[in-house]
Amino acid sequence: MKHIVILIDQLYNFGGIERLVALKANYWTSVFGYKVTILSTEQKGNPKVFPLNNSVGFLDLGINYDRSKSYFEIKNLAKFFKNIKNLKNQLNILNPDFILVASHIPMTYFIPFIKGKAKVIKEFHFTKYERQRNLKFKLFNFFESKYDYLVVLSKEERQFYDTQNVIVIPNPLTFPIPKKSLRLNPKDNKAIFVGRVAPVKNLEGMINLWKHFRVLHPHWKLEIYGSYDDVYGQSIREKIIEEKMSDDIFLMGSTSNIIKAIESAKVMLMTSHQECFPMVILESFALGVPVFAFNCPTGPRNIIEDGKNGCLIENGNIPEFVNALDDFVKNEDKQSRMSKFASETAELYSLDIIMQKWNEKIFLK
Repeated sequence: MKHIVILIDQLYNFGGIERLVALKANYWTSVFGYKVTILSTEQKGNPKVFPLNNSVGFLDLGINYDRSKSYFEIKNLAKFFKNIKNLKNQLNILNPDFILVASHIPMTYFIPFIKGKAKVIKEFHFTKYERQRNLKFKLFNFFESKYDYLVVLSKEERQFYDTQNVIVIPNPLTFPIPKKSLRLNPKDNKAIFVGRVAPVKNLEGMINLWKHFRVLHPHWKLEIYGSYDDVYGQSIREKIIEEKMSDDIFLMGSTSNIIKAIESAKVMLMTSHQECFPMVILESFALGVPVFAFNCPTGPRNIIEDGKNGCLIENGNIPEFVNALDDFVKNEDKQSRMSKFASETAELYSLDIIMQKWNEKIFLK
């Protein structure tokens, strides 16, 4: 029986990486019959937000880095060496066949040197589009070359790596594709955003475009799902109030039920400065909801087919975004066609198809 160890910082936040770790661990144990153990560094006794099968092992190493400070700060350096010792001891006990680094943790560039006989895998959930090819890039490139596999999410991302150990495996849908009859349920006159409320998501741009769009379609609403309890989130809340748009844009907070959040909307909006491979696009497609997005580097254009399952708008061009939405709202035939094509696109990313790629490209090689 193959034994896979997954390394992550924690499983108590509602995040995309956390959801994927639970999804993969559950699938690999229940479908492939593999043994899976998850090792975290800072669970801190918190409950896991995504359920794990009873057959999935979970152990927290209790390192508890201070995330408000640099990893080179003296206390974090001491924790780093503790991390090395504890992790090495656990790997000696577990004796895995594969070690998967699922999130960017301090151990990322050290694992290849303490892996034992295991093959090591690093997943990348961010784009290297803007990375400068400087000394830091060359240093990271050296460490990454020591991995057996670097897993990137699209062919476009592949070109940003100089090593020969890169393979492309996209993210899967995180839930089964609903039956066609459920996808055709009536939709409300609303658009939706689901994701991190963070500067990279450019929610200021979303508010600005909605300010112009509501003049054309005052009966439409925009719902924003995500935690807004930090400084940036509060600035977005204040901007909505300042623009007198509290009756047009609704901050819904975080949700663990992404299906319910998306399924009643007619369109998903994405105004990010950059993306890698947004799972929310696939999830939206699976529910028959097209996605309109700025053509930012690099994610949306690797999933969205312009004019078919959504729309790619010139990056930062708000008037073009408003015009595209206006045309969509006025054209019910277009809404129906895009919804149908979105659902068909989602089928290419079903859990069974993507997990089989993991098996064929990594575990069975």
